[in-house]
Amino acid sequence: VELAKRGHKVTLIDISQSELKIASQYAVTNNVTLEAIICADATKLQIARPKLEESSFDVVLILGPLYHLLELEERTATLLNSARLLKPDGIIAASFLTKFGNLKGVARTDPGRLAREWSFYEKYLEHGKYDRHQNIFSHHSHPEEIKGLFGKQKGLGLKLERLVACESFLGSQLASCLNGLEGDEYQVWLKVLLQHSEDPCVLGASEHLLAIGRRV
Repeated sequence: VELAKRGHKVTLIDISQSELKIASQYAVTNNVTLEAIICADATKLQIARPKLEESSFDVVLILGPLYHLLELEERTATLLNSARLLKPDGIIAASFLTKFGNLKGVARTDPGRLAREWSFYEKYLEHGKYDRHQNIFSHHSHPEEIKGLFGKQKGLGLKLERLVACESFLGSQLASCLNGLEGDEYQVWLKVLLQHSEDPCVLGASEHLLAIGRRV
């Protein structure tokens, strides 16, 4: 909706019909018209269907699927399908959750859990599958894993240009402490955080990462 307000033509895709209904209602409330609202599985996207033609989009935002899909093959298929939608020189922005970010949450809320459930976490740190609960599961990454995922798409000409730590060196909990700042106070913090958001040391300990790729 925010992109449409700025004059962009927006097509919305999600696997959840109920989420799409909420989004449609939100668009109407904000007096915004979306180009299309499509219910589809990103791992099995039919590129030839109406409104989803190959090489037809300037930008594709993948802001959920890559950390909700447990298997590498599913994440690879999603990235491949998304890249096929891009025009030459088009951009992909893909979000990821990290293993260390999850462990920060464990340390903050229930530090004893790591020892109590070490049999799970030992495997989790190896493969990133977070499936402790039957109905709650996700995949948590590492910067090198993300680089490898984009590297698999070289045949399509998809190049990873930037990998950014969304909260930079603060992490989400400390970043929220800045919400009360205004004007110059906020801008100074923003400038410093952006300067260090791609530092390898910061990326490794971040909670949320944003990968920027380009179809070349």
